Amino acid sequence: MLAEQIVNRFRVVSLERLARLEAHWAKAVVDPSDSEATAAMHREVHTLKGDARMVGFGDVDLVCHKLEDMLELARERSYSVSDDFELIVIMAVQLVGMLIRKRAGSSFGGIDLPGFIRQMDAIVADTRREQTPRVRTTTAPTLRVEADRERDVLTPATRASLSNTALELFLESAANTSRTKRVARGWGALRELLALPALLPIAPILLKHGGGVAELAHELGKDIGVRFEIPSELKTEPTVCAALDVATLHLIRNAADHGIETAAARVARGKPPHGTITVTCSAEADVVRLDVSDDGAGIDFAEVRRRGIALGLLPANTQFTEAQLADVLWKAGFSTRTVTTEVSGRGIGLDAVGAAVAAVGGTCTVSSVHGTGTTWSVSIPAPSRKVAAMGFSVPGSALRFAIATDWAIEIVADAPHVIDLAEVFGLADEPAPRGPRVKLRVRRGDLALDVVAAWNPVPVTVRRLLVTPPDANAEVVLIDGFEALLVRPDRLIQGTGKVAIVDDSEICREMMKASLEPFGIEVLAIEDPTTLIATLALSSVDMILLDLSFERLDIGELIRRIRGAIPNLPVYLHSDRPISELQRIAETTRADGYLSKTADADQIVQRVSRVLRSRRSEH
Repeated sequence: MLAEQIVNRFRVVSLERLARLEAHWAKAVVDPSDSEATAAMHREVHTLKGDARMVGFGDVDLVCHKLEDMLELARERSYSVSDDFELIVIMAVQLVGMLIRKRAGSSFGGIDLPGFIRQMDAIVADTRREQTPRVRTTTAPTLRVEADRERDVLTPATRASLSNTALELFLESAANTSRTKRVARGWGALRELLALPALLPIAPILLKHGGGVAELAHELGKDIGVRFEIPSELKTEPTVCAALDVATLHLIRNAADHGIETAAARVARGKPPHGTITVTCSAEADVVRLDVSDDGAGIDFAEVRRRGIALGLLPANTQFTEAQLADVLWKAGFSTRTVTTEVSGRGIGLDAVGAAVAAVGGTCTVSSVHGTGTTWSVSIPAPSRKVAAMGFSVPGSALRFAIATDWAIEIVADAPHVIDLAEVFGLADEPAPRGPRVKLRVRRGDLALDVVAAWNPVPVTVRRLLVTPPDANAEVVLIDGFEALLVRPDRLIQGTGKVAIVDDSEICREMMKASLEPFGIEVLAIEDPTTLIATLALSSVDMILLDLSFERLDIGELIRRIRGAIPNLPVYLHSDRPISELQRIAETTRADGYLSKTADADQIVQRVSRVLRSRRSEH
């Protein structure tokens, strides 16, 4: 019997996987050209099928296998499928969710599972017989379903909202020394709800995959055993465990199917008939490493090259190193199998490993010796819950503050635009403590923030306490066991300025607003450049970003009119044209500079902030 915690973890992870699968399917039928979304969808159902098989959810395994056939057929037809086909897919996803939630011993709630499987087979057969997509109808297949009233996991949006509320309650309690019971209870309840999840032991999560190898080996006609070498005390973050779980599932199955030979083939090569897969896991310097090794035939790189060319993943008439050919193994759709089986042939297994590991910042490698065996290696950085920081206090608050050391902090004699953190966070109710005040400049690249402190910063180690959304301007942490505030300077840097975005693209205007406004930079969006001068007379701005795509617009003349109305107002060209062309146009039109639309959000914020800071210093 599997431990209940593993089964519960399977339920939680699988329901999250189903939500992503359903979203990917909805996107695929609208935009089949989104290859990343469609590949992710196939990985999700393939991994779910394997997980269900290992955990013993045979009904989920069955439906997922049929669903995989449907998704493969839909991909062959560029997702141009009938309403009936699309509805069966959605119902299958819902059914899988119900089967995952179904507790041991409970009924199917009136669901005719064999009948629904027959419907899935029938729609596949009907679709394969069609030369063109059938006309969409409104006749819906029948499937009794129960209302889903379980909500086992907070959605990211709900968690983000609660995190912001928790921060407000914490600041309220920190500002009020009497700390009313109601505020204290609210903060305590949210702190418990949003606390970082406990580190999970890795061994039980990976050991469950050994149970299905004997059955798989029997199906393949092979004699295979699995040996696990995982320290029982080894723990890591749930996100890392989930990636290791996916990697172990697919790498073991890949080793059993492709790596280990049949007993007869092994004996013929002078090997013992019994093949062995070894799974090891270790952690060093905040990196978790997983190795799945087999003593099988090794990788036939000549066959990899041949299949890669046949599948269009490699150019023909080109020589490749083994390292280059190994990279192809991780690509979506690659498989050396020409016939699809329940185990392999869809080109999803290793792709699923690569995607799961990459999602948590990890890397995958493989080494192989022909005739001897193969080792698949996964390395994942384990997020540290401890952060090196510089700690300090601010006048007017007893609360300690800290800033992570990936920001440089220096004491400056003069800073014209100093931010008072006690005021920013609503903590300035207490009398300012006695003693000297210092001004700190916090800098990373072109981003800079000046704050006032009560004393020089000192090195501290803070411990993260809550799951905090990345857009929060601070997070509650522990310093020496006491609650403190880890400030996120990038969220506090104030543009103290207003930028006019003149662009006929609504998407571009919205993207610029989304990039700049979180940093306190107000954005005035203007669609029609002919209204710009009149708009500037009514609304003062500190910088203009001017698109070049307007037809019959004399950019040089417009800039001259802007300068006539508001002297010294910075005007920057904003376009996706080549940099050399932007530079030439900026020089001929006397613009102050240019900002390429191909720049990422951080580069945009840095450039605009630098212009606004320069403008403030001039005034």
